[in-house]
Amino acid sequence: LTIQDKLIEHYNSNIKKNYSLLVHHNSLLIRSAENFCNRTETDISELKNRYRNILNIWTKLQHIRFGPINDFNNYSRIQFWPDKRGVVNRQYLKLLQHKPKELLQPGYLGLKSVAIQGLPILERLIFEQLSVIKQKNLTDDANYSCAYMISVLKNLQVIYEYVYEIWMSENEFAEYFEKENFFSEYFNSILSQLEFIEKSKLASLEKKTVKVKDFEFWRSSFAMNSIYNNISEIKQFYINVVLVKLKNYNPKYLKDVDSIFGIILKNVSELEIDYFSGKLNKYEVNKLIEVRANIKRIHSIFLNKIATDLSIQIGFNRMDGD
Repeated sequence: LTIQDKLIEHYNSNIKKNYSLLVHHNSLLIRSAENFCNRTETDISELKNRYRNILNIWTKLQHIRFGPINDFNNYSRIQFWPDKRGVVNRQYLKLLQHKPKELLQPGYLGLKSVAIQGLPILERLIFEQLSVIKQKNLTDDANYSCAYMISVLKNLQVIYEYVYEIWMSENEFAEYFEKENFFSEYFNSILSQLEFIEKSKLASLEKKTVKVKDFEFWRSSFAMNSIYNNISEIKQFYINVVLVKLKNYNPKYLKDVDSIFGIILKNVSELEIDYFSGKLNKYEVNKLIEVRANIKRIHSIFLNKIATDLSIQIGFNRMDGD
């Protein structure tokens, strides 16, 4: 194996590890959800904590936009977001009203709209619907919402296991692209994710009033953690794979990249947003504007300097969410 192959294989092992964790922790959440719905010892706080564990793993994999995650619209089935037309809200409220029993079958649910599958729906069920229902003890609604939550989780489990098993099979994964293209696939995915953070996760900064509800995973108070995990994973790829290749060129911008990554992570980690306050204060907005500006700087360096120095072919990958 060449040094490049070894670097990629090392990074691949980290991706495989996270997919494995996703499978494991989702199975734990299924068990907790079943206990909760059977009115055993599990309470809503356990479901919330296990859900956040899932997000903590998923947001370390969000930048992977190639391979089996794209089969059968898997990425959108896991997370349909941003939802610019409010499709999730409309379909969610409609199904809670009519309670279609067929959606309680994971196999059937997996064939339906991505807007009623995945993590955004699960977040609403756990952090809104079931929290309220448990307190009010509305049996019919509770029974349907519980069964629907379990259906969503079991549908997700099938997706996670499918993606993980293909990543673990060298022969199956080889069908997606040639091995020598691994580096450029990662690089292009990272470019897309940086742009996605700027234009979707931080899109509300363009508005006069920055509303917390415009942020990803705001109900579970995980929006800033999501950005932190995204940037941390991109930084690890830069350090463990890209930087090793760039040292042969020793470009002047390397110090800038290290500094910018540090500033982004520091600013995001220092933010303690009250996700139920409605809107951000001036300090928080200014911090996020600085974060976005630095993400644009990183994206520009990756696109215009690193890609040129390493002769990486840049693809076009649009990610709008709906």
